[in-house]
Amino acid sequence: MSRSPEPNSGAYLTLRQRARKSKPSERPSPVKALAPPVFLTFVGLVMWPPGFSVMRRLVITGLGVVASVSPSLAYQTIDEAIADWKNQPQSTYPTEFTRGIIPKGIHSHNDYWRDVPLFSAIAVGAISVEADVWLWNDELYVGHDPSSLSSKRTFSSLYVSPLLSILKQQNPTTSFPYTNNTRNGVFDTTSDQTLYLFVDVKTGGNTTWPLVIKQLEPLRAGGWLSYWDAEAGSLHPGAVTVIGTGNTPFDQIQAHTTPHRDAFYDAPITSFSSGSSGEYNSSLVVIASGSLAQALGGPMAGGTFNDTQRATLTSQIQGAHAAGVKVRYWETPGWPLSKRDYVWKTLEELGVDFLNADDLEAAAGLKEICMSSDKDAGATVPVMEKIDEVIHPLIPEDQKPVEVVTTKPKAKLSATTIIPIWIVLSSSVIIYNNYLYNTLNFKYPVFLVTFHLFFAAIGTRVLQRTTNLLDGVKDVSMSRDVFVRAILPIGLLFSGSLIMSNKAYLYLSVSYIQMLKAFTPVAILLISFAFRIQDPNRRLVAIVLMISGGVSLASYGELKFDMFGFTIQALAVVFEASRLVMIQLLLHGMKMDPLVSLHYYAPVCAAINLLILPFTEGLEPFYHLAEIGPLILLSNAAVAFLLNVAAVFLIGVGSGLVLTLAGVFKDILLISGSVLLFGNEITPLQVFGYSIALGGLVAFKTTGGK
Repeated sequence: MSRSPEPNSGAYLTLRQRARKSKPSERPSPVKALAPPVFLTFVGLVMWPPGFSVMRRLVITGLGVVASVSPSLAYQTIDEAIADWKNQPQSTYPTEFTRGIIPKGIHSHNDYWRDVPLFSAIAVGAISVEADVWLWNDELYVGHDPSSLSSKRTFSSLYVSPLLSILKQQNPTTSFPYTNNTRNGVFDTTSDQTLYLFVDVKTGGNTTWPLVIKQLEPLRAGGWLSYWDAEAGSLHPGAVTVIGTGNTPFDQIQAHTTPHRDAFYDAPITSFSSGSSGEYNSSLVVIASGSLAQALGGPMAGGTFNDTQRATLTSQIQGAHAAGVKVRYWETPGWPLSKRDYVWKTLEELGVDFLNADDLEAAAGLKEICMSSDKDAGATVPVMEKIDEVIHPLIPEDQKPVEVVTTKPKAKLSATTIIPIWIVLSSSVIIYNNYLYNTLNFKYPVFLVTFHLFFAAIGTRVLQRTTNLLDGVKDVSMSRDVFVRAILPIGLLFSGSLIMSNKAYLYLSVSYIQMLKAFTPVAILLISFAFRIQDPNRRLVAIVLMISGGVSLASYGELKFDMFGFTIQALAVVFEASRLVMIQLLLHGMKMDPLVSLHYYAPVCAAINLLILPFTEGLEPFYHLAEIGPLILLSNAAVAFLLNVAAVFLIGVGSGLVLTLAGVFKDILLISGSVLLFGNEITPLQVFGYSIALGGLVAFKTTGGK
């Protein structure tokens, strides 16, 4: 039969190498360098009072330009040195293809469905992948079902050939004497980690499996496959460990036609619960698997395992481990997310070796939290002689290692210092904004929010260049896909939340707005229930009723109730709750503190607001800027920005209860302050209702919303 030519198995490998070597310089671009002076010039020309002379205005603006552009002309920071180093030939090395990837006990379920099969799994550190194979006309095709098969997607083109290319890359032959006959696996950081390749046979096992064995020959000839050494009576681990599952015939695994058994059987996990694995010994089986529901004898009752189910799982896992066999459960829940995460965490606690994952990033995030445990991630391949055990002819034997301090630790503040600072700043932002809107009569919330965001966009970039407060940016893998899929929609919701919450101050009192904000956890729970992100339970329903009832009483007791203002604040709560839910869904596992988040969101939100501004407030705000002056406008934005800086120091200084109580105290203080400063009136019914809502709020935060 005539077949289409297979794609180049090393194409992805070559593209990744080319992308790394041709990485553009990370020095600040001219556009980035000119952004601060352009912005300051705009601020100086627009805000300066008309009474100032033109010459003085130009001089001050010129000084602002010089002051802002001067840092971008310097090239003295460690970040710039590192960015420049990445463009030097010394920054690369032969085995860097999987550079920085930490192996994790994750099984890439339905791996062939991913954008780039095999490579996507390796990129997050998954040590196990799965290929469904179908036999047709003496060829093995990979796909979930017959309708998804393609002549170009074969077992060889998607798995065998790419693995050979990767292993060739990780085991180069160079002029150095230590590179002869190395047996490195696919992971650069842990070169002795095997990769488990599950071959799920979909067609008849007796005819399909022999062809699987045949197509593995290139890996076998290279010595890359793990095998059972019958003479030594032990497993000889290799870079790739093949597991037959689905319709794989157990008798052919037992008989094996190769010199050594280099493919193993995926035994049913239920065979190990009785303490005796029978015919499934470690010479035939290295991993046992099973459907979670079948292993439990039925589905989970509710969102958690009961004691009997936990005991069943424990018995199976311990039985398999006693036989020297690793464990994986499939058909684990993927939705709702709270149930998925609970199952993963519980299985991890019970000692399961592989998390069966469709969402690799989420599983990798969970694994990173659990990486501090000493549990072995998987079998190892032979380790070559370590370089520090070799006397290198070019290095003097008496040379001592030099201790290098690369980064400064971040400054820390005690809870007794930072919590009062945070309370003062948080209250000040609200009071200051209300002062602008209602005392100075500057009723332009869209403009003010936009100015805050521009100030924050520049401020975060200045801090990134001059401090280590934004070192977290380096830990965020921000791709174009993540930016379009997550940052843009979340930024749109963030803009809506900021604009609506600020506009509400034009119609409602500060005290009443704070009471309405207590409804945010309820909105989060209702959205989570509606989209099945979280399952309702009695505790959550009680919290919803408690907060809703309290806010309703506070609203009923409001003396100056305004329906339009109430609607705007309600929309602000919906926007904010949706934003928080979207962050959980789209940025799960990404570590972004408040400043790092602001670094990414501020420019996006500022751009969105600029599009909204002409249709809402037009040029009217610019005509009234001289009435408030630049000092008030800049100081107002600075207070808002400092609040985000304080939030970074606030993280980790106290328990969740301490921070929750601090927030409650801040709200009470703010409501009391609004009565004194702005003459807001509150009634006994509002005090009673808000107290009930605060009780629900504390219950929500101290239970983690579960």
